[in-house]
Amino acid sequence: MDLVEQLKRFNERRAATDPIGVNSLVLLVDAMNTYIRNFCAVPTMNDTGEHVGGVTGFLKSVGQAARLYVPTRIICVFDGAGGSQRRRKLFEGYKDNRRPMEHLNRTYNFKDKEAEQAALKWQMHLLVELLEHLPVNTLAIDNIEADDAIAYLVQLVREAGGKSTILSTDKDFLQLVDKSCEVFNPVKKKLYTPELVVEEYGIHPKNFLLARIVEGDKSDNIPGVNGVGEATLLKLFPYLKDAIPADIDTLLESCKRELTVETGKRVKKTKTPVACLKLSQAKDDGIIERNRQLMDLANVDISGTAKIKIGDALRDTPHALNKYDLTKKMNEFRLLSAFGNYDEWLLTSWVPLTRYCKE
Repeated sequence: MDLVEQLKRFNERRAATDPIGVNSLVLLVDAMNTYIRNFCAVPTMNDTGEHVGGVTGFLKSVGQAARLYVPTRIICVFDGAGGSQRRRKLFEGYKDNRRPMEHLNRTYNFKDKEAEQAALKWQMHLLVELLEHLPVNTLAIDNIEADDAIAYLVQLVREAGGKSTILSTDKDFLQLVDKSCEVFNPVKKKLYTPELVVEEYGIHPKNFLLARIVEGDKSDNIPGVNGVGEATLLKLFPYLKDAIPADIDTLLESCKRELTVETGKRVKKTKTPVACLKLSQAKDDGIIERNRQLMDLANVDISGTAKIKIGDALRDTPHALNKYDLTKKMNEFRLLSAFGNYDEWLLTSWVPLTRYCKE
């Protein structure tokens, strides 16, 4: 009996004793985040000199996560067409400041921007074709951003008794971290648990959204409260590191309590910190509520139809690994040399996922 057959039988035995099944441990891939990052950072060329780093880097990154965490299934979630429309209606400047791609590794240089954009598009199409031959699900819903779809999937997996691992470098996902959801940042090589979020940021995941609302998000062009950054928040409100959820009213009430000091029969009030005044003004101006609607992933604002489609993706059985067609496509675009021992990569990264797949 060869190694592949042994692993297949092992998977069948493990599946038979798994009380939850295919959704026991779901790896949720923030697909555009992963693809763009690798396109910019990985200079890999195929045998004909074409840049293929976006495709190969994506597959290696997801494969690495699959080996590390041995998920029961993988869902690659892409932004749907028109995904930013809802947030643009809330704030016209949403994502308006997106800068041109910055290559972290300049070993491969495109001759011009047009060539770079052409490579970006054809590699994306190729990636989607390759994923069709791997034991994963792909998901993209019109008018829904990947962040919202992933957040709702986390909720569904939690309700079913399973656990999720999100593969992304996006800090916004840290607001979802709890005992049933972790975030793996492949650049930092860190798996974020509630404890690690508190250790690194000084803020508990239950209060991470509040901190983001106040700070804003430069990458998405969402302005926060001017002059009130992370350091100020931690100094004035150290309890944000605790697991007790806070909101803007909690912060403002805290300011009042801290500024009132009883001295015998007299009540002495100290000068109000400028940050507290700015927070109060931001609430009155609607900035706090606007940012909450833009950044809240724990309570996603998506239609019932979209929720049904996301739920269907979780109920859908992944298709089996199609090694023949995958290898044929890899050969067609001269990608095999990028994977070293190709058969071992398939065996260790993807075959373990086949225990719940369709034949």
